[in-house]
Amino acid sequence: MKDIFDDFLNLESRHNKSTQIRSVLNEHLNTFSDALITTENSLEDSIKKCNSESKMINEIMDTIQHSEVPSEEYLDRMDELHDLFIDTYTLNEYLNSIAEMKIIFLFKTIEIRLKSAIKIAYPKVSEQHQNNWNWQTFKDHFNSIDKPLSKLNGYNDVDDLRKINNSIKHSGILNNDAKKIKEFIDSKEFESSNINSFIFRIKPKLEIFLKEVAESILSDLYDFDDTRLENLSIEFSNKMDSELLNKFIEKLRSKVR
Repeated sequence: MKDIFDDFLNLESRHNKSTQIRSVLNEHLNTFSDALITTENSLEDSIKKCNSESKMINEIMDTIQHSEVPSEEYLDRMDELHDLFIDTYTLNEYLNSIAEMKIIFLFKTIEIRLKSAIKIAYPKVSEQHQNNWNWQTFKDHFNSIDKPLSKLNGYNDVDDLRKINNSIKHSGILNNDAKKIKEFIDSKEFESSNINSFIFRIKPKLEIFLKEVAESILSDLYDFDDTRLENLSIEFSNKMDSELLNKFIEKLRSKVR
């Protein structure tokens, strides 16, 4: 019972570290999007209202009789249409901006969670890199522990998210990489519709990817097959003489519960 209690209090124990890593990487990805739903719905309702009013004004204008010189009523209606056009354009731009922010936040969330998991699992590696992590350094780290990110389910979707994120952040236009992705193949620019469709499709796969990252880390930390044990025994036997090796073995035996 005491061993179980001690393990519970030990933040470096296998149980606690595993729980922390899974908690960081398995949390759902909807936080930012959820917070924006009310704003997006309000903007969409306003756009629908503008479109409805524009349609009504166009129908009225069709009934207005005028000669070569437009009547005052006709010109007034034209002004109203122009104002509604500007309003609709502005509201759509707001929606597009929100969609772009969701992309940036989503990819940043992936990066933050990877950094946090590495900080828990590999504190020395985290200290070496500090804030100098990027997608390539993440890949390099997992390659170094023989757990390539590219072999995980959802990797291609995360990489597509990275490409869209970079395109939005660095130029704001659809580059060649972005145009190869399903939702943007026939698009001329980023819009809330194609961005939201992209997010809706990939988000479940991003969550699968993060869960598999967690299991890859835990496998590296705690899975020891015969080959790995043999390599460890060779490493320590090469570093220690017989007396020190026997002392180390006794230390290990004392830790067995």
